[in-house]
Amino acid sequence: MAELSRVKLTLGLEDDTHDAVLSLLLERCETWVRGVCGIFDMGEDRTLLPLAAPLDDAVEALCVVRYNKLGSEGLSTEAVGPLSMNYSDIPADTARILDRWKRLRF
Repeated sequence: MAELSRVKLTLGLEDDTHDAVLSLLLERCETWVRGVCGIFDMGEDRTLLPLAAPLDDAVEALCVVRYNKLGSEGLSTEAVGPLSMNYSDIPADTARILDRWKRLRF
């Protein structure tokens, strides 16, 4: 399972004030990754099995992206004075990881 502490370290957050939002984003990103890759394997106790390490890394990367986009959802480009920023939904390296782990569906 993706770790809240690693996401907080990546974002440079040291206190607990953002934990609830980050936990929700981690949960949503994991569900999204499972849906994209088609990974819903369950153990004997009918709980979802943990994702492989590369997919956990992808979940954490997506969580960081989603957190940084809070307040600017839906924007593709933002310009402030001479500065312009293009938003990408999924970083290219994360997209490559997801592509490698997608399961065939019939």
